[in-house]
Amino acid sequence: MKLSRVILAALATLMLFVAGAMVVSADPPTPEATKTKPQVQPAAPNEKTDQSTYQDIQPNDAPTATGPLAIRVQSANGTAQSTFTVGETQRICYDVPGPGNIQIITSAPGYYDRTIVYGWDNGTGGCFYASVGYPTGQHTLTIYRWDPVTGAMTQASTTFTVNAPAPQSNVIVRGQVQTVEANRITVTLTQLVAGVWVPAGTYTVITGGTPGTCTQINGILAVGSYVEIRGRYTGPYNIEVCGVQGSYITVLQPNTQGSGQVFVNRGCGAAYGVGAPIYIYMQITQPGNYTLTNQGPNTGGSEVVMWQGYLTPGLWVIAGQVGMPTGARTLRLRSGLGLGGTVLDTCGYTSQTGIAAAPQGKSQADGVDAPNAQSEKAKDAKRPDAKPIDAKDKGW
Repeated sequence: MKLSRVILAALATLMLFVAGAMVVSADPPTPEATKTKPQVQPAAPNEKTDQSTYQDIQPNDAPTATGPLAIRVQSANGTAQSTFTVGETQRICYDVPGPGNIQIITSAPGYYDRTIVYGWDNGTGGCFYASVGYPTGQHTLTIYRWDPVTGAMTQASTTFTVNAPAPQSNVIVRGQVQTVEANRITVTLTQLVAGVWVPAGTYTVITGGTPGTCTQINGILAVGSYVEIRGRYTGPYNIEVCGVQGSYITVLQPNTQGSGQVFVNRGCGAAYGVGAPIYIYMQITQPGNYTLTNQGPNTGGSEVVMWQGYLTPGLWVIAGQVGMPTGARTLRLRSGLGLGGTVLDTCGYTSQTGIAAAPQGKSQADGVDAPNAQSEKAKDAKRPDAKPIDAKDKGW
């Protein structure tokens, strides 16, 4: 009897490990364990997963030990509902036949699955609320349960439909054109000019047939063009201009996206000793996405991204240390995210041996006087930041 129990425990553990669930012992749960509930997972969604947000689980009023495994969606007030609008509050409830480990996964066609609940359930089941997010279309919620004694896995699922919210008008944005096709363009946004808030990213803009047939297009669209768009935001990464009254796409000259400067504390062209502190400043005049790149012997001669993100007007600083190898470096401040944006300003400096490492002749602002590019979140802009590359132990 003892041997068979050991074998059973080993099989249960193996099955749970392969299934990706929390591994538990085949022994009966302790009294403390039966009091716990699984928690909604903290992992943040992204544009490739379900973007709903979920609250913590509340146990059901009474155990459902005799009921089958089940999951269902409801309206916020608990009535049955199968169709929701982005932004609507949704109630999700599940039943379990007894204590055991559970996992709840949300999925939608064309998107990655996302685990939203994971852990030990005390056998009561539970409910939790969600703010429904993109993508639109059919969503599936699947609950998996592993028996704490046998390790057997069972599952149940439910589906519901998500619709886009009512179109929003008077959205004016600016960005750089990435692709141009017969009836559409894609544009990476760098600035929200007016209208409702929209997430940062690359958007598809339907122009319709021959350019100009369904909206006003001022200028010639080409890859790399910087454009201003007025239209209607109709969902994640889509802006509608066809048939929208007052819509337009205007090709702007590169300097209309604002200007910016990049310089270092000893002044561009200065020489630094290896190991010397260096302060790199970005003087920003217009809110938007910016990228700082570095090119030199320490980057293999290639231009690489040192920092990128969203900045509001002002002076921003990145503190670092000059490293090996020696030689000339070139800093470039670009508009947008990545290497595809327009170069707004450049600044060169050199790394040499035989020069004092102590900072000399700092510029108008020291590192403590200017906002750190990693710490400020541009709260007033209400735009997401791109995470900067960790500057710790970097040699520039």
